[in-house]
Amino acid sequence: AIEMRVGVSAAFAQVSADGQETLKDSAVITKHSEEAHAIIPSIFAEVSTDGGFGLGVDQITGTADLSASTRTRNNRADETGNDSGTQKASAEVDGVTSIYLIKTFANGLLLKVGQSSADVNTKEALSTGSKYKNVSVDGTHYGIGYHKQNDNGFFFRTTVEHTDFDSITLTGD
Repeated sequence: AIEMRVGVSAAFAQVSADGQETLKDSAVITKHSEEAHAIIPSIFAEVSTDGGFGLGVDQITGTADLSASTRTRNNRADETGNDSGTQKASAEVDGVTSIYLIKTFANGLLLKVGQSSADVNTKEALSTGSKYKNVSVDGTHYGIGYHKQNDNGFFFRTTVEHTDFDSITLTGD
């Protein structure tokens, strides 16, 4: 038999990101790391079989702002270039979707593996006039957890999951 599951979930997430910026006219490299914690709501739908195999899709609702950074740079009299002034950059993550395979076992163990995608929307106000394009990023998703289903169809699930998104490179125009 095939069963359809639809539900809502909430996740406690630890998000970390590393980045670096290379100035066009001076090749100066600045590195920065951020780490944040958040409660993330999502909705999901799954199709599963009596054997415990399932296919699902999970959509995180809303957007998440990434930390903003503001820097002021003043060129020395002997420097040429246009990177003098206040540079403010930030980004938001939107449209995080995961498609996954799930396997539940009679003892409650569950295994989950899939692919995730998200949009990274840049927000910048740069004195240089440069702009960055928005990009999409993909990642690998996997998890392990516990699944308990009642005879009436209601179920409870708890998992520890990890998503590793690909690196992106943004170049200002």
